[in-house]
Amino acid sequence: MPRLTSSPPRIHFFFFLFFYIPSLVFLFSLSHVAESRIQDQELQVLLKLRQSWQDPSSLAHWVTSNSSSHCTWPEITCQDGSITELGLINLNINYSIPPFICDLENLTKLNVSDNKIPGEFPTVLYNCSKLVYLDLSQNYFEGPIPPDIDSMADLQVLILAANGFSFDIPVSIARLRRLRMLHLYQSEYNGTYPEEIFGLSELEELRLEYNDWFAPSQLPQNFTALKKLRFFSMVRTNLFGGIPETVGDMEALEHLDLGMNLLTGEIPGSIFALRNLTEMYMINVSRSIPQAVSMANLSVIDLSNNNLTGNIPEGFGRLKKLSKLNLENNQLSGGIPEGISRLPALSDVILSHNNLSGTIPPDFGKFSPLRRFEVAFNNLTGALPKQLCHGGTLFGLAAMDNNLGGELPVSLGNCSTLADVRLNCWRNLSRIF
Repeated sequence: MPRLTSSPPRIHFFFFLFFYIPSLVFLFSLSHVAESRIQDQELQVLLKLRQSWQDPSSLAHWVTSNSSSHCTWPEITCQDGSITELGLINLNINYSIPPFICDLENLTKLNVSDNKIPGEFPTVLYNCSKLVYLDLSQNYFEGPIPPDIDSMADLQVLILAANGFSFDIPVSIARLRRLRMLHLYQSEYNGTYPEEIFGLSELEELRLEYNDWFAPSQLPQNFTALKKLRFFSMVRTNLFGGIPETVGDMEALEHLDLGMNLLTGEIPGSIFALRNLTEMYMINVSRSIPQAVSMANLSVIDLSNNNLTGNIPEGFGRLKKLSKLNLENNQLSGGIPEGISRLPALSDVILSHNNLSGTIPPDFGKFSPLRRFEVAFNNLTGALPKQLCHGGTLFGLAAMDNNLGGELPVSLGNCSTLADVRLNCWRNLSRIF
């Protein structure tokens, strides 16, 4: 019986050569033609955009060129030959955003910050169907944020700060469920903000600060449900009342600023258990500072201008990353913990206007280069630390109105950076400076 044999492999090979490769070449050619057509269309949109803004000099390089693509222009980011991002920052644009900007069909990011763009919120951007990032900050926009802003359902970043937006912040913003970053600071809102904002579970940054005309309100209890929040600021927003103990549940929190409000009550001890918190600013809280301090990453503590009593926690001396400690204008008593003077990153020590007593720990300046050392208006005794300018960076020194004495450290005379000196009652003051 004759043996069956398969077709020689080379038959399949030649079939591939004569059929598939020409097909691939044809498809590649079609793709190239489509990409070229998109680029031509987008170039025309850019040129029309420049014209609608009356040809600002900052966009003088937006011209047709055979030698380079518009994708190489510094304001443009492209992907697969199509525009995905426009970064039109500080270009002195003072005309409104035209509707045809959304003819850039693949636009995902638009940043027109720091210009002079007038008018109301540009609802023409609703037609930019792929937009996920919008920055309109530092312009001349005014009027209300439109109640149908949730039409931009895919937004992940919304930055409207430093404009003239007014009235209430609409609850519709809280329906932008994908938001990771929301900046509404420094505007003209003369109503309030919806507490529903604090239900945006994806938020990582929330900035509402410097809205002086917000109606007085307490810090919403549900704000601590924002488990992904890293940056939270409500400076000067007419807050009153206390800070909920559940703030300690915000494990991702890195920056907390509630300064220049009318907060009262105690600082929750749970704040000092937040392992990721690096900067904390509060004003107008009262009572004492919790003594249990376990935060390893805290770099800034600003509790100035409060009514705090009691002692400075010894635990502050274990914060190895602490660079700035500001406790001025309180009613703190007791001594300055020695551990603080040995912190390796410390640059600013501001403890003036308290009731502190005892001697100043002698190691200030020895383990870290100080920039500011202010302990004025206390009841401190003894002498100034000898190595305050050991790192050669000391700029400000204030120690008047204490019971200090002894010789002024001679090393201060070689401190070329020292520009702000407030001292009294030293015999050798004129000899050193």
